[in-house]
Amino acid sequence: MKINRNSLFIGAVLCALRLAGQSAAEPSSRNAWENQLSANSVGAAQMQSFHQRAGQKLRDFADLLTLVADPAMDEALRQESKAAALALFSDKSVSIHWHGKQFPLESFLSQIGKSASGTQFGIAEFKGYPPGACAQRNCKWDTVFYWVEKTPNGKPQQYPAAMSVVLKKVKKQFGGQEKESWEVFLGEVR
Repeated sequence: MKINRNSLFIGAVLCALRLAGQSAAEPSSRNAWENQLSANSVGAAQMQSFHQRAGQKLRDFADLLTLVADPAMDEALRQESKAAALALFSDKSVSIHWHGKQFPLESFLSQIGKSASGTQFGIAEFKGYPPGACAQRNCKWDTVFYWVEKTPNGKPQQYPAAMSVVLKKVKKQFGGQEKESWEVFLGEVR
């Protein structure tokens, strides 16, 4: 059986995304980690960490777009990549502004998949200033970045963009118990 580089890359990306949601903490530090995530407010240091996590999720989104747009990729893997991309967002009804047009998130992903153009996507210069703290159940802030788009026959091009970052409390399972914890999601891209 021949395994191409794209298949190996996809497998690695999907594994990394799955593992990102799991804790690798030791049992002694796990309780402290869980307590910090389930606190009722978030301080400035944690806000910076959540902002960095938002940048990683945005890069994950760009990587997943590349997989969805790859015509050499197995259709099942492309669909799994699309589902993983949707899971990065706080609300599936957000819009993506792309090349002067506005698309609902799912339509955007479908269009990228149908085009199967082999375009590679990336993120450059992710910047933003999260609020100093969050004492609500749902906090938002804006960040700016550059989309990097490279078609198979072209040079990489950069497009300025902005995105809302959403930090909110969600219910998660910790050791068989359901608790609320803070989670970062991507919001509208414009």
